[in-house]
This record gives sequence, C-alpha cells and structure tokens, in this order.
Amino acid sequence: MHRFGPKKYAFWRHALALLLKQELRLSYRRVAALLRGLGFKVPTYSALAKMSMRLPLRLWQWLLRVAAGQPLFRVGAMDGTYFSLTNPSYHYLHRIDGKMPRVPVQATVLVDARSKRVMSLRVRVRPRRDFVDTEYLLRHAYRFPCVLVADADYDVERVYAFAKHHGLTAMVPRRKGTVKGINRKYMQRQFNERVYHQRSNVEAVFSAIKRRSGSHVLARSARSQRAELHARYTTHNLKLTKKTRDFQQSRQASGHVNLKLTTISTDIGMKSAKTLTVFKPSNVLRYPRLDTVLMVEEAIQKAEDYPTKAALYRSLPKKMMYQTFNLILDYLEHAGKIHMAETGGIIWLWNPKLVDYYMKHPELHWDTIKRKINT
Repeated sequence: MHRFGPKKYAFWRHALALLLKQELRLSYRRVAALLRGLGFKVPTYSALAKMSMRLPLRLWQWLLRVAAGQPLFRVGAMDGTYFSLTNPSYHYLHRIDGKMPRVPVQATVLVDARSKRVMSLRVRVRPRRDFVDTEYLLRHAYRFPCVLVADADYDVERVYAFAKHHGLTAMVPRRKGTVKGINRKYMQRQFNERVYHQRSNVEAVFSAIKRRSGSHVLARSARSQRAELHARYTTHNLKLTKKTRDFQQSRQASGHVNLKLTTISTDIGMKSAKTLTVFKPSNVLRYPRLDTVLMVEEAIQKAEDYPTKAALYRSLPKKMMYQTFNLILDYLEHAGKIHMAETGGIIWLWNPKLVDYYMKHPELHWDTIKRKINT
C-alpha cells in the first residue's frame, strides 16, 4: 500500500484476492464480489489491480518461497515454458489463413523433483535461452540442490562451471558436437540415466499450471505479467502443502520412487544420542555410512574458522564423492547440528554462545563474529 494511504486493508487481504483470482480464473470485479459475499473485507477491484502492479519482485519471490516450504530438495529440475498474450481459436486461424500468435512471455523455473514444488521463478517478456537464468534460479532458491537435472539446452560450459564451483552435480545430456570443456567432461562422467529421467517432473508442473490456469496471460504490461505468473506458481505450491509423510506414502504406493526409512543415531558432543529419521530415495543417492557422517562432523568441529563447503571438503582425511558430502550436510542441517549461512560458512550449532551472537547479528561476517566472541 502507499505510504500516504488510509491503511484500511492488511496485505494478506490483497494477497488472498490476487491468489484466488488466479486459482478460480476470475476477473478483479468478480473475485472482489465473491470475497465480499463470503464475508471478507476486501478492497475494490481497482485497488487490487493497482496492488498487483505495485508489488515489488522481492515480495513475490518471498511469497513463492514461503508457499514452497523447505523440503530436503536433493534433485532440482530446471526448464522453461512460454505463455501467449492471446488465446485465439486455432480452427478459426486455419480457416482464414491467419498467422499463429507469437509467444513472448517466458517463465523459467527450478522445481523440486520429488515434491514438484516450484523453488524459484524467472519471468521474461523478451525470451532468451533457458540456461541464461541458471545462476539466478539457483541463487534465489532457499538452498542449492545436490543434483541439477535439465535438458540439452543447458549443455553449456558456463552452467557446468557454476555447478562445480558450488558443489552441485549437473546431469545434462550432451548435445551433438559439444566435446570440449573440462567441467563438461567432469560432469558427463557422473551422468546417471535414472536420476536424469526425474526431469520430466518439471514438465508435469507446466502441464498442471496450464491446464488449471490456461496457457495465456491476460495482463499487458511487464509488471502485471510478472505478477500474474508469480501468483499462478504460488497457488500451485499452496495446493501441494500436504504433510511430507502423506506425500511420501502416496509416492511409495504409486511406485514412482522407492522410499526407504532409515534411522541413524550419532553421539558426538551430546549427553545422549540424537536420533535423526530421514527418507532416502534409493534410486537417487546411496545413504552414507555412519563412519562418514562422523568424519564430516569431526572435520567441522576441528576447523579453526567457519569453513565453506569447498574448504571443508578439501580438509577431509578421506576423500568421498561430492554428492555424498552434500547429502551428509543435508542430514546434519536437517538434524539441527549445523547451519548453512547465506555467506557460505558452516556453523556448528552446539556452541550456545556462538548461536546467541549469530541470531542477534546475522549480518556480520564470520571473521567479525569470531573476533568478537574471542574478545
């Protein structure tokens, strides 16, 4: 709302109307009349239209991340799709020998391959190659996946270099004539056909959204088109907010992913053993042994500074696959033993003094935190 406005309506009332408009495919007038008839206090249709254009991009991204939640996010599928500005009858175009409408609005997404939730979204009015938005989508997700699967359009050395630098495994099929590149050859040696076939889940997300909300957009300006598509993908995430246990049981019954329940117990730096229950997709990664988990925990505790993932991986006494290393960090963070900070450092959370100081000053660098704690 405007800073000089009357402040009659809270933001959640605007967000409810905008999301419900995309879910039910209504106009601003009809969604305002519907909510008003149900007893909700909502602004007028003109105020809703102005709010959809006024909302900043970072707020739409925040709504998308909140609706997606924080799943384990081991395998991320990335792809792009297009939305038309018009919705003509193709039979009529064929009869009058008319031209097919061009497709100007592009939406590139990063999807959790297991839960089919959209983790990040990039909307472009002028289409570009899909791989251009790889870094943007990965950085705007709440965390990096362990494995990134994409089609052959992402077979670019730039994508492989970014994935290797951040500890990801990019599984992309090779295009014809592309044989050069150190990072490309390194990633092609780790290519797994069974894991790559989970890329089809991103196509299922596109199909679900277009069947429910249509394959065209009604907005005309760039800001309103971005707001409309972000609202569609946010409502898609909200429809998938079931409990993780129910979702995994349904997936196991359908036979898509063979889930196994594994329980491990660790007793390092604690008075009693802490039990961590995790779900393992057996066709994605092999569950690490307990001795490897303990080795990573010991390396984190012995680190003098707050190490990054790359520095911690180099300091391990025994080498392991980077995939297994990322999976161990996922389990430790899920158990509450470590915290992966936005600046890249890994914090061991069993130091209460460090935790208290970090919660009060999360913007400080690790060197500053360490110096203040030691003094």
